[in-house]
Amino acid sequence: MYKTTHLEDWIYKKYNWLKIVSPEDINPVRICREFSIFLNYKELPSHSLEQVRFRSITIDSRLSKEQQHEEFFHELCHLLRHCGKHYMLPKAFLELQENQANTFAMYATLPYYMLQHYDLNEYDIVPFLSENFTVTESLVVKRLEQIKNRILLYKESKELNGHENSLICSSID
Repeated sequence: MYKTTHLEDWIYKKYNWLKIVSPEDINPVRICREFSIFLNYKELPSHSLEQVRFRSITIDSRLSKEQQHEEFFHELCHLLRHCGKHYMLPKAFLELQENQANTFAMYATLPYYMLQHYDLNEYDIVPFLSENFTVTESLVVKRLEQIKNRILLYKESKELNGHENSLICSSID
């Protein structure tokens, strides 16, 4: 059993609102249109910008399409979930936001509600998902490991809780 995180649930609600139901629907142009974000591709490092009501994402056009896709969702996280100017943040807070944006990109590009329809143990699943979701194979591997670890953690938690309950019951008898 896989238990989704609050962030995954948040992304699912946004995607449901946008009617994103398949990998083909995870389209940066469409998402930007829905959120009134200006999107462009330039030979510059990827970044996002928000000034008053103007929001934009610039993606490095020199990257592969898979890397561009991942970078887009990283930058989208900054616009949708973060506030403050990066250059004014304390280092620890900046690192926290970068880690959150990386996690957001992983969940948004490979949402569990879509992945659950695939056999994730299939021997060629990594290249298959990489191609279908337009992400790097390394991100697919990371996401699959994260899913397997969360399932394992859930099972261990259930076993531990069951063991604790049996100890409580036997001590009452």
